[in-house]
Amino acid sequence: MEELVYMNTWLDVAVVRCPNCGNYHVDASWFLIELESDIQCGRCQTEFNGKDNTTDRVLLEFTIDEEGKMQNVRVKEHLPIEQNLE
Repeated sequence: MEELVYMNTWLDVAVVRCPNCGNYHVDASWFLIELESDIQCGRCQTEFNGKDNTTDRVLLEFTIDEEGKMQNVRVKEHLPIEQNLE
């Protein structure tokens, strides 16, 4: 019986809250924080700045099998919102 090989990969994401309706969104930190991009709320359609409305920033860790299929995801750590991605 062959043993499956698993690898880990990571994604830095930011949680933002719409200042108009309070709906939460998640997107890549480089887009919301580093580029200071504006986004549009999916609920109320308000456009707002992602960086100014960030409530949390986390490093997600994904476990991937040898076929490139995602097996698990977890919050590895909470990051400072002002941390650069360099």
